[in-house]
Amino acid sequence: MIDVLNRLGFEDVRILERFDSFRATTKEATARKYGVHGANIFARKP
Repeated sequence: MIDVLNRLGFEDVRILERFDSFRATTKEATARKYGVHGANIFARKP
């Protein structure tokens, strides 16, 4: 993900936080099985 944003011209790209976006939902087990996570990302365009 960071590499894609860098190639699109963003700089100072970093992941601020990773989280379980399906926690306490009916799809939690499926998300865990396939490794699905959410992320807050910081990036800026010069």
